[in-house]
Amino acid sequence: MIWKKKGYGVTVASIKGGEVPLDPRSLQEENLTEHSKSFLNSGGHGIVIDGPNDPHLRKTLEKAAEQGKIISAVCHGPAAFVKAEVDGKPLVKGKKVTGFSNSEEKSIGMDKVVPFLLEDKLKELGAKYEKGKDWSPVVVKDGKLITGQNPQSSPPLAEEVAAALE
Repeated sequence: MIWKKKGYGVTVASIKGGEVPLDPRSLQEENLTEHSKSFLNSGGHGIVIDGPNDPHLRKTLEKAAEQGKIISAVCHGPAAFVKAEVDGKPLVKGKKVTGFSNSEEKSIGMDKVVPFLLEDKLKELGAKYEKGKDWSPVVVKDGKLITGQNPQSSPPLAEEVAAALE
């Protein structure tokens, strides 16, 4: 894992505590790396449902933004930003961001299952949404806000966050 190799501690946590349902697609052997096998209690679409509705997560994000800390998310993770605000405005308003795209969601047949399409929601909130080709690594940085488009974006996102911390 990139952050551990650079000497950073890593804590995996869930909104409600305990085991988190993992997207079955993430469990396919070709998607597992050595470090991801240790995180089998996290990941998937759950953040789209739980993230926007968790007041503690929202307050944590708002406080981090107000304090000028690095805020980062990859794939569906930016769904946690949906209700977070800074100075009465959406956290992502006017910011360049990325996250799981509409076309990627459609390609896995989840576009009618999730409560909202992340790309559309981020744009609706006034974000300057950017995307690359489906399933290619894409990282977007706007100040201390660092986002990745999909699971393939995780390694370069980790590198970008580490660089921002140094």
